[in-house]
Amino acid sequence: MHQVASVDKLRRIAFQRVDYLRSVVVPFTVRDHPADRAVSFAAIELLNCWNGFSRAYYLSTCARWKWADGTKVTTTTRLSTTEDALTHAVHTCNKGLRKSSGPWSHAQEPVWFDSGVLLKLMTSVGASNTTALSSALSVPNRVLKDLTTVRNFLAHRAENTAVKAKRIGANYAAPPGSDPVEICLLNAPGRPQSVIADWCSELRLIFDIATS
Repeated sequence: MHQVASVDKLRRIAFQRVDYLRSVVVPFTVRDHPADRAVSFAAIELLNCWNGFSRAYYLSTCARWKWADGTKVTTTTRLSTTEDALTHAVHTCNKGLRKSSGPWSHAQEPVWFDSGVLLKLMTSVGASNTTALSSALSVPNRVLKDLTTVRNFLAHRAENTAVKAKRIGANYAAPPGSDPVEICLLNAPGRPQSVIADWCSELRLIFDIATS
């Protein structure tokens, strides 16, 4: 996702992506052997979706994008270009780079999937839509807590990431010894859909509130 001129455009793009990823995993259960590939793809891309939304939300805010009613978001810190906005973000989040200037590499940019980082940046520029974002991030969810852990295992399949990913099973009453894919596909107590489908729904709600 990239900087956009209106809230509606980012909202539409984000909704389309998360709805597609949900459709990828909904057909599968823990008994389906081919589910590993689908869950891995969906989890990795779901984090990419949140990462891209977070970056685009900040950059579009700095460019003073428009809300649905045509009013513009305002900021107390004026950042004229995308590069200026990225420089502000890097300097705010990385003290070691404050004496450096762009262009910035992907590795030097903030950790966009960290919701605390996004909120910090929005506050730092005095964005008028900070309240909307804060409200979105305040909604009870597990996606922002657990998705990164599962994604890291599914992307790298390392022993240390496997241990961390299996630990989140306790959050969903998963049977002891459940692997991360099984955890993603089980239904948590009282839930009508799988854990990873719940994550899609939770992320969609965050997108909805942040852009409303």
